[in-house]
Amino acid sequence: MICPACGYSMDSFDKECPRCHGKGITPPPPRTPPPSAAPVPPQGPLPPSYVAPDDNPSFVMALIGFCIPLVGLILFLIERDTKPIRARSAGRGAALGFGLSIIAGPLIFLIMAGSAIAPVARRASANSERAICQSNLKQAALTMKQYIQDHGEVYPDMSTAASIQAAGGKFARSMDIYSCPTSKKPFIGNPGISSVNESAITDSATTIMFYESDCVHLEGCNVAYVDGHVKWLPESMWQAEKQRAGIL
Repeated sequence: MICPACGYSMDSFDKECPRCHGKGITPPPPRTPPPSAAPVPPQGPLPPSYVAPDDNPSFVMALIGFCIPLVGLILFLIERDTKPIRARSAGRGAALGFGLSIIAGPLIFLIMAGSAIAPVARRASANSERAICQSNLKQAALTMKQYIQDHGEVYPDMSTAASIQAAGGKFARSMDIYSCPTSKKPFIGNPGISSVNESAITDSATTIMFYESDCVHLEGCNVAYVDGHVKWLPESMWQAEKQRAGIL
């Protein structure tokens, strides 16, 4: 049964409408949605979705990032929201420059270290060769001492390498001691002491016995003296020493 006043569906045992009690209830007016607000333009910082219309790849930004990776990173962080494509150019340039610096940095360091060490290594090698040559001269001088002990203190023919080696060869451990290990040339004897008795040599410490044919050790020459000592002389001093000794 329907209430004629309010239209409520009543049960069969209801004597009056439990809703309006026969007085009727005016239904509420239908709700209308409020008018939509007008769009408000964005204020303050632009939202992340905003992209500038002039956003394009930039070779200049990439070049700056490659040359100065830190500046490229800063540009990427500044423009990644408003100009992401342009920012990516700077970021990629910075990444490439940073990666290249990581690879090239140790390589440049090794090249610089090698260029600094190389002269020291060459100098050490030259000193070693000079020391070996001096050792050969000392041994050669010792064989001459052994020779004159067996020949009445008289020196053999010192004018040629062949006569020197023939005289002292039997006392030598190896014939290599009669030559410079660097130039491979035989030592030259002082012809001024050929067939001279050692007692006739008044100053054995300054009288030359052997010397190198070429000044190949640090722009100088190794020289052995009659008393057995060996020393290295710069080329200018060696030329003066030769003139003093009358050696051409």
